Amino acid sequence: MMKKTGIVFLLLCAIFAIAFSTFALSNSEKLEELRAGRKKLLAEIYKLRVKLIQEDPDIKALHKKIMALHRELAVKIDNKEEMKELLRKNKMIDAEINKLAEGKDNKQ
Repeated sequence: MMKKTGIVFLLLCAIFAIAFSTFALSNSEKLEELRAGRKKLLAEIYKLRVKLIQEDPDIKALHKKIMALHRELAVKIDNKEEMKELLRKNKMIDAEINKLAEGKDNKQ
């Protein structure tokens, strides 16, 4: 009796494993389809936003105001001493990266 129970248990485990792997595969495929669909939809949304900004006078005017405010905000933020220091450090790191990358490119 114990032997039959063990065999039945093993068979059930095998069936479960096969069913689970099939579900996981189809779930994975569905996930990839959804991700691809989302990527395509986001591209369409972006294109429509650009088109609306270019073609609708009210939206275009609002966008122009927002961009001007964004530039003004960036200038004010970048003129703060703490930000100036971080930007200087970033510039130094970029220069070092470029220098090392040039050296590496020349060796190849």
